[in-house]
Amino acid sequence: MLIAVPSRGRPVWQTQVTLRNFINMKCKRLVVLCIPGPKLGWEGKRYRNSCIAELENRGVNVKAEYVPEEYNGISHTRKWILTELAEKYNESNVLMLDDDMDFCYRPDMASPSLETIKDLPRFEAMLDLLEDWLLQGFVHVGLAARQGSNNTYEPYREATRMMNAYAYDTIALKEIGVELGRLPVMEDFDLTLQLLRRGWPNRVSYQYVWNQRGSGAEGGCSSYRTAEMQMNAAKELQKLHPNYVSVVMKSTGSVWKDMEERGDVIVQWQKAYEEGKNARDQGEQCA
Repeated sequence: MLIAVPSRGRPVWQTQVTLRNFINMKCKRLVVLCIPGPKLGWEGKRYRNSCIAELENRGVNVKAEYVPEEYNGISHTRKWILTELAEKYNESNVLMLDDDMDFCYRPDMASPSLETIKDLPRFEAMLDLLEDWLLQGFVHVGLAARQGSNNTYEPYREATRMMNAYAYDTIALKEIGVELGRLPVMEDFDLTLQLLRRGWPNRVSYQYVWNQRGSGAEGGCSSYRTAEMQMNAAKELQKLHPNYVSVVMKSTGSVWKDMEERGDVIVQWQKAYEEGKNARDQGEQCA
């Protein structure tokens, strides 16, 4: 399974929170850090000359790949990862992780208490779980967010929201015929809905979850995402999936820089899957 970490605006190894977990856990799996190309400025060179070297010195098995200029932005970057990068590394299963995450697990599913993953066997078990689900035939799988996961006492859910940490069977994506990169942000919601509406459930772990120290931190999407872009994407998602998406306004508090409120969505994931499965069982083509 290819592990790809798209990154932008964080060319110093200390800001690479996800990869610092690979250091702390002494995980030797290959990670491909997907960075801005040199045509986009000094940043790509700084990643290669400083960040990558420092990560390697600390034991990370990491390679840097320049994202082609025509794939600028997170949506198109993820499209490139699931198509061209997967083909380059001859991997059909691809795990994409944001670059600013820690990981937790629930020792007892009857309890809401979570513990940060600090040892290699537990870290490897989390990664193996996602790959095993893909090998079982799931097309898209992921980890739940820590926030809001303490009300679930099952190890996983199917046909539900996933973001920031997800894995795909890229061969199946081609065969199913989904469209990648249709929105500048929230493109992951669009992809999930496309698959659910075709009758392909995802599986999302609530035993293992990801945790961010704060959305909207310097770098990443926050370097170009605006309130207008966010709202337009929410409205476009609703147009693409009108029976399942409602546009709402949400307060960001102090989480998203320069954005007190944001356009967001409420999604009926289960309804999308149930109707998609019924249509698939009847041999109908869903949008």
